[in-house]
Amino acid sequence: MRRNNGTFVTSPGRPKNARNRLQSDFLRDLAEAWALEGAAALRIMVKEEPGLFVRTVASLMPREVSMELAGPLGELSDQELADMLEAVRQLRANTINGKATEIETGKADDGRPH
Repeated sequence: MRRNNGTFVTSPGRPKNARNRLQSDFLRDLAEAWALEGAAALRIMVKEEPGLFVRTVASLMPREVSMELAGPLGELSDQELADMLEAVRQLRANTINGKATEIETGKADDGRPH
């Protein structure tokens, strides 16, 4: 828009925080609708559109899960971790059964293989 003196007038645009207010209002209304009808809507969706239901659930799942151990366990190989887990399971089973036996680690006291 142009004023009489030839300068342009800029529109005041969207009121400050209007987007945030709209988002807040929408999310509040969505949460309220979900609390009232969400479970029923899912039951209907499972029956009437199972493929869409599965796609929806899948879209909420993380694409990949990555774990990295830190500290002393992070330095062990997969085989060493598996051996330690087996030793713990053996110790637990012996404890539950009331046996006080040593765990076979496959290594001599000095760390050398038997």
